[in-house]
Amino acid sequence: MGEIVNPGLVGVHKQLGSGMPELRAKADAWSARNDLRNYTGNLREIAALVPEFDRRSLAQKDSSIGRAAGVQGAGVRDDSSHLDVVLRRAGPGVGLLEMPVGVVTRRHQLLPHARVIQNLEKALEAAEADPLHAQTQLDLTDFGARMSLLVDLPSRFNFELADNVPLGLRVLVHNSVNGGGLRLLVVWQLQDSASAFLCGVTHLASRLVHRLPTQLDNICSSVRKALDVAQAERAALQQWSTQLVTRDQLVAWVDGSVRRMWGRQAAVRLFHIAMTGWDADPAFSVEKVVPSRRTMQASDPVHGTPAFVETAYDALIALGWIARDGRDANERLDRMVQTGLLMRALFRGQMQ
Repeated sequence: MGEIVNPGLVGVHKQLGSGMPELRAKADAWSARNDLRNYTGNLREIAALVPEFDRRSLAQKDSSIGRAAGVQGAGVRDDSSHLDVVLRRAGPGVGLLEMPVGVVTRRHQLLPHARVIQNLEKALEAAEADPLHAQTQLDLTDFGARMSLLVDLPSRFNFELADNVPLGLRVLVHNSVNGGGLRLLVVWQLQDSASAFLCGVTHLASRLVHRLPTQLDNICSSVRKALDVAQAERAALQQWSTQLVTRDQLVAWVDGSVRRMWGRQAAVRLFHIAMTGWDADPAFSVEKVVPSRRTMQASDPVHGTPAFVETAYDALIALGWIARDGRDANERLDRMVQTGLLMRALFRGQMQ
């Protein structure tokens, strides 16, 4: 079965006069808009599904990319000599056809998905976590340009409190070959729940976010550092499970820091979860009140959260539930990173 050619790149020769930045934005927006394909398996199985990529000059004449993108004729080199087209190779993976997936500048560092996964596999082996037993979920855009990877580490890495749902460690990777680059986080994930927050959250900061540079070798050291942090913060999480919070603290928190950082909708949902253990939707379309006084209609129970948040650990689980609701993969990662800052706001002046 054939594929739809990326309309952000077809007819490039007709749009050169309108400005290449607009063309690049159009191509990237189209690539981001594609539906995701989802796969599960172990890391080795997932690695076989990702496509390979090449890059070629947009000004290259008489090339396959020129024909695919409609770039032909004189005058192209002057307008596009600083731009490249990222090409998905023909072969196994998301499709069999060679496909242009984005327009990037010459400075853009192409980090192929397959090499990212290979380095992540080495990192897990160094941590004595067998890649063959690491349950993995792959989300891939239809053209394969953007990859999100969720890798669950074995249960021996879990953190458990008495009578509480265990926290597992999960590696999150987001890679985009047509812009945005590579991001990697190690997070605590509440088992059988979407609630997740950054490993190192008890440091009450966001400095542990891993925005990897172009050196893929940094994946191994970043994962090792995060696992060391996870081991060290178990005592702090244990202490948070006995650190009481008051309703007044929760009200000031959601009406202030949470609303400013994540918006009104996230704040009202978080407060409802903290008061009832249930997620909720606004009961009225317009209600000019602070988030803690908004009228809400319960929708879904939040797994792992008590009927009323009483401790710092309870508040963290509720916050992690809201963090996973970003508009895209990058915003979800940003929110998980920001959980440390928001927990610091909750305890400002009360915790050292």
